[in-house]
Amino acid sequence: MRLCWSFLLMTALCLGGMGAAWSQSVAILGSERAPSYVQVSDAIQSELQRSGTATGIPVAYATDGDAMEVLLSKAPKVVVTLGAAALRTLLASDTRLPIVAALIPRATFEKVLREPGRKSAGPVYGIFLDQPFGRQLDLIHLVQPDVRRVGVLWGPDSIGQRHLLQAALAARSWTESAGVVGPAVPLGEATRQALEGADALLAVADPMVFNSTTVSNVLLASYRSKLGVFAFSPAYVKAGALVALYSTPVQIGAQTADTARVLLRGGVVGLLQYPADFSISVNEHVARSLGVSVDDVGLLERLKRMERKP
Repeated sequence: MRLCWSFLLMTALCLGGMGAAWSQSVAILGSERAPSYVQVSDAIQSELQRSGTATGIPVAYATDGDAMEVLLSKAPKVVVTLGAAALRTLLASDTRLPIVAALIPRATFEKVLREPGRKSAGPVYGIFLDQPFGRQLDLIHLVQPDVRRVGVLWGPDSIGQRHLLQAALAARSWTESAGVVGPAVPLGEATRQALEGADALLAVADPMVFNSTTVSNVLLASYRSKLGVFAFSPAYVKAGALVALYSTPVQIGAQTADTARVLLRGGVVGLLQYPADFSISVNEHVARSLGVSVDDVGLLERLKRMERKP
């Protein structure tokens, strides 16, 4: 009996030690305490705890002084960053840990990696906030099958992704009607150029082009031209865009947690990842005014079926 109890005690101590090790295997560094970062952080923790991968995951924010140093003192094996500021902060440290950078557009991710002052020598895995262009064009085709020319507004942060869209357009024998915002071309003029001859407007995330002070003007100009706007945020659908294709905090959190879990187990994951799961919102009033008959549930099912085809 004593031997049995001794064995059980030793097992419990070992499991307790393993639990402590696992609890420090993943750490999360958010850019700030904004709701979006908190929601994704909560989703990551919930998924890792549900799968038994980690418990008691330490979370810090780049805006909280020495928070990153405290976080790294927990000896994690993988660090998840949420947003550009968190990634930039961690890259300036001497850590060699693998970094999973989530909740960040691809253009911003690549820009941050090119910035000087990087000290981190560990691999960086990007889980992008934006959707792949092929998926976005498939959505446009499902909503408006006659579209052949897509209007796009580019800014200084997004212009580096233009070749990716042009390749996706060429694969469908579609063309681009582009407006490029810059020092010599104000947003109004670039919007006119993008809408000219276009069948629809694809919104590409860029802070100079789409922000709280500009989005209403772009949406109004598109509406007057009787063109549907295919946006990247459900907030824009409420503001007047026809459709938005996006991933929710829970969807991004689940994919981020899965990537961290694979890395912890010594597996291989892609360095660059677009969202695996996604959602759709439709502005029914705008759809009716444009003569488009579509519902978000049916549209989402059709788009996911297209992606499942070989």
